[in-house]
Amino acid sequence: MSRRDNKYGYSSFTEEELKKYLKLLIIPALVVVLILAIILAERLAKSQNGGENQTVADPSQTTPAIEITIENGEGESSAASGEAGIQMEAGADGDGAGQAFAKDEVLEVNTLIETYFTAKQSADVETIYRLFGRGDTAGMEELRDDYRYTARYTDGYENIVCYTRPGPVEGSYLAYVSYDLKFKNVETPAPGLFRVYIITNGEGALQMVDSSLQDPVVLQEFSDAEKTDELILLRTQVYAKLRQALETDPDLAGVYGVLQKNSGAGQPEESKGESSVSIVTNGGSAQTEAAVETPAE
Repeated sequence: MSRRDNKYGYSSFTEEELKKYLKLLIIPALVVVLILAIILAERLAKSQNGGENQTVADPSQTTPAIEITIENGEGESSAASGEAGIQMEAGADGDGAGQAFAKDEVLEVNTLIETYFTAKQSADVETIYRLFGRGDTAGMEELRDDYRYTARYTDGYENIVCYTRPGPVEGSYLAYVSYDLKFKNVETPAPGLFRVYIITNGEGALQMVDSSLQDPVVLQEFSDAEKTDELILLRTQVYAKLRQALETDPDLAGVYGVLQKNSGAGQPEESKGESSVSIVTNGGSAQTEAAVETPAE
């Protein structure tokens, strides 16, 4: 069948000719597609092998995971679980320096802190002294009066979370404790945070160490820890929650202000921003951290 002119003056192909040329074009097109598929498959295989080799070769290079939950302006949690708090995973094995803080990892530490809070709420100063390894009675009655005064306004401590990592001495821990303090006739609890150094005593039991008795090595480890991202995040969250609670609940702000005003002279370091546990003052009398801590500036 021969070509025929169309109305535009150009020659056009017949249907048979078009089919012939299309068949000739299909073969090189398939070759190009096949080459592209081979190249893509090789690159994908190299990428997967490279990722697997990196994971196997450098397992120690993974950084500790930190998950923080910040509450928004409406008081709703931005995390799907709704858990208010920060989750930290333990770091590499070692003497503790440079490790991450682990959340509620040491059961004995949690038990010690819960016992401390229970004794504090019930003004059981004998137990408080025992937890600090003290066998004397100096300042006991003054401390009991302080606790009884605070208990007039409070109902106890809730949502206690202990973040720990090994301390400089075997059997010791650096610990940060977050909690909610419930006040009488107040719906909103007050979040709080303090740090404490814990050791294993000669009887094999855990014991809290008064902040005034901690040696420079321990104090330096606390100072270094508080410059890390995980501790900055933890402290920021707790104090942000406290400010939000005080701003949104006038009843909480009222009782909080009363306790802060009447907490008395001789407050330990927490009045300066960071709360540490102490039952010893320069005068030798007993004292502990305030019922609720002042937010850090």
